[in-house]
Amino acid sequence: MTEAIVTNWAAIAAHINASTYSVSKPTAAGVTRAVVPTAMFDDMETARHAIRALAPYVVRSDVSQFYGSLYTHSLPWALHTKPVGKANHGRTLFGNVLDECARNMQDGQTIGVPIGPDTSLVLAEIVLSAVDQDVLRSAPGTRACRQIDDIEMSSPDRSSAEWLLGVLQRSLTTYELSLNPKKTKVIEQPSPFAEPWIHALRRFRFRRGASSQKFDLLAFYDLVLRTAAEYPDGAVVKYSMSRLRPIRIDPSNWQIHERFLHQAVLAEPGVMPEALSQLIRFQALGMVLDTAALSTVIERQIVRHAPQGHGNDVAWALWATLAFGLRLSVDATDAARTMDDSVVAMLLLDAEAQCLLPGPIPPTAWEDFMATSELYGEQWLVSYEARLKGWRATKGGGDHIAADPNWAWMRANGVTFYQPVVRPVPPPVSAVASLMDRDGLGFSPA
Repeated sequence: MTEAIVTNWAAIAAHINASTYSVSKPTAAGVTRAVVPTAMFDDMETARHAIRALAPYVVRSDVSQFYGSLYTHSLPWALHTKPVGKANHGRTLFGNVLDECARNMQDGQTIGVPIGPDTSLVLAEIVLSAVDQDVLRSAPGTRACRQIDDIEMSSPDRSSAEWLLGVLQRSLTTYELSLNPKKTKVIEQPSPFAEPWIHALRRFRFRRGASSQKFDLLAFYDLVLRTAAEYPDGAVVKYSMSRLRPIRIDPSNWQIHERFLHQAVLAEPGVMPEALSQLIRFQALGMVLDTAALSTVIERQIVRHAPQGHGNDVAWALWATLAFGLRLSVDATDAARTMDDSVVAMLLLDAEAQCLLPGPIPPTAWEDFMATSELYGEQWLVSYEARLKGWRATKGGGDHIAADPNWAWMRANGVTFYQPVVRPVPPPVSAVASLMDRDGLGFSPA
């Protein structure tokens, strides 16, 4: 996928840049990501403010389950037009190459693309930029802004706004997408373009001095948790974590901040990556972690999310176990082991190899995946990596990787898809700014 995007980047970029609505066009990033959206949250607010300036009405919506419902065949339709894409299925159209790569990453499925990889942002913008252009052709002069699948359009009156919604839905239907009815609304102006809690958290200031910082931190935590209760669908806690990221916590206040990080993880899904990033960063700065409390949080996360099939939450919890050298309980181990998730399985095998489990996992676990045929199945990662790392033997003896020329070639050339977690985990790149923060207020030096 990456090779196909890079090879055809000039044409892809020209297609995406033809959209006058998008504020999330992919652009080359620095060390941590390959590409990032050209604009972030604040830029979307600025764009919203601009289109509302002369608009009595605004249409606001997003795409229902966008990444999970993106139809891979719509990639050539978006890049080469739908008639051309449907008539030509060969690799002479690079849109078909992207379509094929997207399907290969999803076990041949045509519905959905992975959430998270930088390549998915490019795929998203390919399709949605085509939607933008369709809307503009049907409704010339329409002012709009879009951040990935979140779109807002201006309208002179309510009837025109309702008509615009129809135009947008028809354009999305062309690419097998649909609007999210829960997020679709016509808003009469004037109206705020962001939830009030966002401004409250953004404006919060932390004062100098350990004592003042302590009271400010406690007030901020209280504000975050009260706001999260009031806006349960707003990802308030996750937003607050980004607000706290540049703050250097005084050592005397570390314990209360650490407790908040634990509470934040349990309060809202998706918070753990940022919480772990901060724990690693502050540990590198000399703070002592309460590993017993962290272990309790991790146990609760696994036992809570594993039965619900929340692989992402369980995987991050297991990674934390490895990153901080914590031991898992029998209950947490058993809960994670029952999941049908290859990443969770690899992390468990890694934890077993590092003696972090209460005992060895039965050799029959994942045994059925240790066969040549499984190298092309849903659990290919376990089938290949568990044998490569020496964590599991081939079922029935022998070497199932050697029996397949493609996988044997990859092993011979040092190809691996899983890097065992090695302690201590280095602090994230973002910690550099914090190390340079001279006064602890979160302001980077000029």
